[in-house]
Amino acid sequence: MPQDLKHRVPAFRKKKRSPLFTRLGWSLLAIGLLTGIAALTLPRHGSESGQSRPALLAMPSPPEPQFSFFKLLPDSEQKIPESAIRSEKREVRQGKAPVVGQYYLQLGAFKSQEQAEALKTRLEAFAKLKPRLEQINLEYTRWYRVKLGPYQTIPDASQVRLFLRDRNIDSIMQTPAE
Repeated sequence: MPQDLKHRVPAFRKKKRSPLFTRLGWSLLAIGLLTGIAALTLPRHGSESGQSRPALLAMPSPPEPQFSFFKLLPDSEQKIPESAIRSEKREVRQGKAPVVGQYYLQLGAFKSQEQAEALKTRLEAFAKLKPRLEQINLEYTRWYRVKLGPYQTIPDASQVRLFLRDRNIDSIMQTPAE
């Protein structure tokens, strides 16, 4: 008569549930119950009962910071982004005619006139560059800007920017606002 030996082979034993699964299940159930109780007992935002919000939620937002250095470019000028400069140069390389306008390079904005004059004399050492100083009054402060231009096309101004960048002088490109 054949005998069934499955119970003697270790691979055929039934696995017991791990205590981790039961602990995890009970903890998830407890978290769900606590969340439900908290949702029912805490006052709701905008409920009809007319209860006011707790003091922590009713704090007013801080006022907007007012920085004058963001206003160095008056509303009469606008900065040309780098992406627009790259796309214009790409279109010119592909054979399209460049957009004609007035383009300026601003090389710096200084609070002291001496710093602006120093940059201007440094630029005048290069024979073909003719920088100029602009004086602006913003919120009780006087600023001095060093500019080059006007240039007729973006590629012309960009060529001067590359020349200046090789000499460690950074600049931004501007155009008069419409």
